[in-house]
Amino acid sequence: MTSPQQEREFAVAYLRPAEGAPWQWAEGGRVLVWHDGTTVAFWEEVVSLVDCFAGPGAGLPPFGALVLLLAATRGKVPGHESFVAQAGAALPAHFSAKVQLLRAAQGQLMAQVEDALSQLARVSELPKDLVAGVPGRVFLAQTVFEAVKVERQTEASPVLRGMRLAPFTEEELNRPQPGEGHNLRHLHLVAQGLRPHSVESLQLRLRTGLDSLPAPADPAISPSERARGLLDELEQIPEHAGLARAARELMAAIRLPRRLSQPEEFALGGVAGLTNRGSLDRLLLSELAHDDLTLAVRVALNEALYLRREPPAQEPPSRLALLLDVGIRLWGLPRLFGTAVALALVAAGARHATVLAWCAQGSALTPVGLLTREGLAAQLGHLDTTAHPGAALARFQELTADETLGTLAHTERILITHRDSLADPGFRRELQRQATTLDFIATVDREGEFQLHAVPLTGGEPLASARIDLAKLISERRPKVELRVPELDPKLPRIFRQKPFPLLLPVHGQSESVWPAGEGGVAVTS
Repeated sequence: MTSPQQEREFAVAYLRPAEGAPWQWAEGGRVLVWHDGTTVAFWEEVVSLVDCFAGPGAGLPPFGALVLLLAATRGKVPGHESFVAQAGAALPAHFSAKVQLLRAAQGQLMAQVEDALSQLARVSELPKDLVAGVPGRVFLAQTVFEAVKVERQTEASPVLRGMRLAPFTEEELNRPQPGEGHNLRHLHLVAQGLRPHSVESLQLRLRTGLDSLPAPADPAISPSERARGLLDELEQIPEHAGLARAARELMAAIRLPRRLSQPEEFALGGVAGLTNRGSLDRLLLSELAHDDLTLAVRVALNEALYLRREPPAQEPPSRLALLLDVGIRLWGLPRLFGTAVALALVAAGARHATVLAWCAQGSALTPVGLLTREGLAAQLGHLDTTAHPGAALARFQELTADETLGTLAHTERILITHRDSLADPGFRRELQRQATTLDFIATVDREGEFQLHAVPLTGGEPLASARIDLAKLISERRPKVELRVPELDPKLPRIFRQKPFPLLLPVHGQSESVWPAGEGGVAVTS
């Protein structure tokens, strides 16, 4: 633990200029001035600048480098003589044997200094919004010295505490630090931090915190891969981790029946094996060696051998169209469960080249994006008061018709709704009226039961089913909210604390008299 006196000494040692520096302290140590007497910064600005580097384990860049950057924001750029004073001086006689080598080294040093000074001169050309005021200079200093962490060896906290002690005198602050080359090293540090940046990159960082915008997503990435990447991202976020875990568990249960848009076997290609069934053009040549009667008997008794062609290498690409019910039956936990089912359908459907998704709001459809965090948040914000999504089936059929989409690829249409919707007579009538709208219906409920049914509904066993422990997957790590207020009767819920009361309650009976009172009134009913 350092004492206040030690911290004061740390601050003085940090704030002192190097020998030959083009700046010094004035006005009783309250103002930092350039060698021509003009102001570079006030004491309060210097404290704010040092404070921006404070933090656990944080280090301060050399103060001389900070001053050069501050001076450059005010148009003050030193000349090369402040750093290489002897560049043009004559060399001693005993150096004559190596004069060419030394002259070359001096020339290289001068070129490096000139390049560093040109980087420093760029600061005075920056727009005012980047360098104006203390916030602008703090932002610029943090950006420039971010890449030179190896030189940030002075701990910030004790220096900052020392600066906040009693005022310093000019004599103790202006006592130069011994040692040659400090000013040159400070110049190169500033130039090194400025070199990677331009006006555009600095403005972008000020606006977004990024040095460059991210590259567009690779269009070759399939929706399935994007969904799996989103689930990986959501698992790192406590409030969405349960949703991601539920989707991953459902992926193991969700398997849509395979549908091919071409014959099961190719007419051309290699031979996969032999079979006792097939068309006559695939009969083995050895079978034709039998006489006609024997061949007919072998074919009739399934004893003849046929060639079996190779099956398709992979399923043809298809399109997945999802309709998400956000009606009153899906409010609360079932809505999260239904969204997890949608994510699982996308992530498990490797054959889907395109994914389209809408939520049903009455007879209208609202597009939703399931493959981004923003789109997922928007989807969870949609609510509707209808009991079932039957009114939206006609519009869903219009938007997902192959002729509307302009493609020959098959579209698999899936509705995600509540289990009770299947037993709703109104929904059954709409489903029968729009018989070709859906291929599958996925149902969820509040108990964590998932089922996948083929359309038309036949009352048989579902194609797939699973049971998810929603209390464990969704509620884990969620903060507990106390719905009761200690100041009120513990039997009353929190809603009674709200003023005015947020609900309008119906009044039964006939009003006989009404008296106004404030924003409301008092009524007497019979």
